[in-house]
Amino acid sequence: AWLHRMTFEGYGHLALSGHFLLLWALLLALQPQWSRGQWWAVLAASLAVTLYLFIMVGVIYGFALLRRALRTRGRRSALGHGCIAVVIAGVQAWSFGMFMAGDTTDSGLGRYRATLASPVDSFDGLSTSWSRILPDLTSTPGSNEGFAFIGTGVLLLVLVAAVGTVIGDRRAIARTIRLNWHLFAALSVLAFLSLSPRIGVAGRELFSYTIPDTLLPIFSSLRSSGRLMWLPVYALTVVVINRVIRVPTAGIWIALIALLLQITDSLSALRETRERFTDTKVTLVTDDPRWNEWVKGKKRLVSIPPLNNDPLWIDLATLADRHRMTTNAAYVSRTDSRR
Repeated sequence: AWLHRMTFEGYGHLALSGHFLLLWALLLALQPQWSRGQWWAVLAASLAVTLYLFIMVGVIYGFALLRRALRTRGRRSALGHGCIAVVIAGVQAWSFGMFMAGDTTDSGLGRYRATLASPVDSFDGLSTSWSRILPDLTSTPGSNEGFAFIGTGVLLLVLVAAVGTVIGDRRAIARTIRLNWHLFAALSVLAFLSLSPRIGVAGRELFSYTIPDTLLPIFSSLRSSGRLMWLPVYALTVVVINRVIRVPTAGIWIALIALLLQITDSLSALRETRERFTDTKVTLVTDDPRWNEWVKGKKRLVSIPPLNNDPLWIDLATLADRHRMTTNAAYVSRTDSRR
């Protein structure tokens, strides 16, 4: 599942391929001991990469902090840790210029979503199918943002783990949920939010709900809600692997068979993704040697008129980077139209 999601997102949104931060947060949430330094580090690192990763890590951190606060001896220290984390994130966000735009609302909420079928939907919204066995289920525009296919190998492990749960010790499962309720609650929140206000299965919408006007600016800023499905999918993968490998004798062999199935079933998609990254035949307008002469000795490269996502912004930004110049040629995901 990690291989599918990360390699797909790495094409076009390189920052969003920093999924090791999600796995780091998941590991911290599962540890019995509280590691405040590591929590602050993963929060700061995720905010430095992209806001979407920070939101997912922040939800996990928030529920882990709540569990600590509910303990008799941990309330005061949990409050202190939370306040320090908020201050660190606030200063970091300010230094990045995240408060410069007064209005960051955007369209697309409910379009770039996940559906209830996303974990078993091998369609990534492009031209690639990540499974030869399972069919593509979604064909609605924007569904690629909710791409969270866990793979046929992991699905096999889900089935084995489900059978083992039915015939095994159910009390052990209940005990695990009680011990890690904070993690299950956080993952449930993320999974629900990833579905957007338009709840659907594959390409069919089941029902919708209305977000209050006071909260709409926040939700519309995070219009690609489907990305929030990543952490629940990773957690499911970790749980079923851990469950299966504990099966005496056959557990390791089942896991190896699932790994082989996972790779072979998605081999064509992996090859296509590799070709995307290895294709370096890109021709820019600013590759013309005359541009190097024109900007020689200059400190700034100004695009007029200053447009967000200008058709030639990559060409100009590459030229500016080549000559260590500042430039206003950029693509900013959220802007204040009033400014």
